[in-house]
Amino acid sequence: MAGTDARIGFGCLLKMGNDASPQVFNSIAQVFSLGEFGAERALIDKTNFDSPSFMEYILNLPDGTELTVSANFLPNDATQNTTTGMIKAVNNAVERDFQFVIRDSYTLAAVGTFSFAGLPRSWKVNPQVTSKMDIVFLVKITGAITYAAA
Repeated sequence: MAGTDARIGFGCLLKMGNDASPQVFNSIAQVFSLGEFGAERALIDKTNFDSPSFMEYILNLPDGTELTVSANFLPNDATQNTTTGMIKAVNNAVERDFQFVIRDSYTLAAVGTFSFAGLPRSWKVNPQVTSKMDIVFLVKITGAITYAAA
C-alpha cells in the first residue's frame, strides 16, 4: 500500500516581524484559520483583428494574493492589539514582513517557512452571543513569496 506525505495544518504558525533591526518575528496569537495564499498572474488580452477566431492572452506579472487570517479575539495581546499588533499595523498603514511556518503536526518541528511582505488592510471583530469572539485580518501580499526548507 502506498503511503502519503500529506499534512494537516495543526501546529503551523503565522509570524509578523516587528520592523526592528534585527527583526524579530512573533507568532500572531491563537490563529485558527488561514485562507489560501500564493501568487497569481492576471491575463492580458492580446486579441486583435488577425486573431484566429479565439481570444488570445499573455500573462501579466505575478501578484501576491490576499491572505485572510482568522484568530480568537484577544484585544490585549501584543500580536493583535492597537499598540504593537496587527490592528496597529492596519491603522498605521504599514507594510510588515511575515513568515508562515509549516510544522510537523506531531513533533511540532519546523518543516519549512514561506516568507513575504504584506500590507495589513483590515481587521474585523465578530462578536457572538453564544460563541467565541473572532477577529479577521486581511493582508495583501506584496512582492515575492519565498520558501526555505527547515
